[in-house]
Amino acid sequence: MSTVSTIIDAIDKQFQANTALSTAVSKFAKWEDEIDLVNETKKFPFINLTCDAFHVEEADNMRFHDMKREKYNIVITFAVKATKKALASTGIWTLHDLIIDAIETDTTFSGAINVIPFKPTSAADVARWQDERFWIGRGAMIFEGHNDVNLR
Repeated sequence: MSTVSTIIDAIDKQFQANTALSTAVSKFAKWEDEIDLVNETKKFPFINLTCDAFHVEEADNMRFHDMKREKYNIVITFAVKATKKALASTGIWTLHDLIIDAIETDTTFSGAINVIPFKPTSAADVARWQDERFWIGRGAMIFEGHNDVNLR
């Protein structure tokens, strides 16, 4: 049985081991408050990993009556900084694609969680920051993972 911290640590380890992603990102973080992350580190681009508390489903099928399924919502937020809006806009989607590639190398994150099928929901926006000197591209991705746990 995986805990939330085990899952986040496994994702973080896989992301940092991915050469393309670790080269592109200045900061991998596990902060609850993204505003604090920006104010404390001031490092861009960054990736922030969080996981909602899990919930448990009972097996509907009698064959699997001795199993339970723990479901987790994994939330990945990420950001880039640029001097031009177009650079921030393309940069955020480039970073998004690098994250997707890193996840698809192992959707079980070394056995910590099962993310099959991998169907993320993603969103991004671009806004001015720091007296309009910079453009910040921010994105978020959420997907569900699960673990099947034997009750016996």
